[in-house]
Amino acid sequence: SSSSAASDVYKRQWLHNAWVTASGEKMSKSLGNSLQVHELLKTTRGIELRWYLGSAHYRSMLEFSHEALAESATAFRRIESFLQRSVEILGAQPTPVLSQAFTDAMNDDLAVPTALASISEALRAGNSAITAGDTAVIESSANEIRGALEILGCDPFDPAFASASAGEDLT
Repeated sequence: SSSSAASDVYKRQWLHNAWVTASGEKMSKSLGNSLQVHELLKTTRGIELRWYLGSAHYRSMLEFSHEALAESATAFRRIESFLQRSVEILGAQPTPVLSQAFTDAMNDDLAVPTALASISEALRAGNSAITAGDTAVIESSANEIRGALEILGCDPFDPAFASASAGEDLT
């Protein structure tokens, strides 16, 4: 499918080459301020950590903090919750579709923060549609969100993340 082909292209291009910092300093082993991924995964699911680390533009610094990670994980769980409600309402998993806004953002030098804004907009529309009982908009929003998450490597329906919780998901 075209979504799958686009997913493969974006995943090959997905990279981060700026520093991850903590308290304004570059994280490094020699400074003693580095973090072990396996330690973070004791309290945060791998999919949530991916979401957090992928939220910055690949050429921008990412200031790490446990508080920011927790906020990001909460935001991601809201997205997952909407997708789960869409499955309950529609009786089927969303079919990944790439929205034009998401595609345009990713084609603009992988402008991930802008791409995430398109996910937030689809989430707002989808939640409003749940309140209004508009199944067409629920489906459209869920499809767009899943398509974007698939590209970003954060699709909660991906078998790699299917039943993992903090401490279990090593992806």
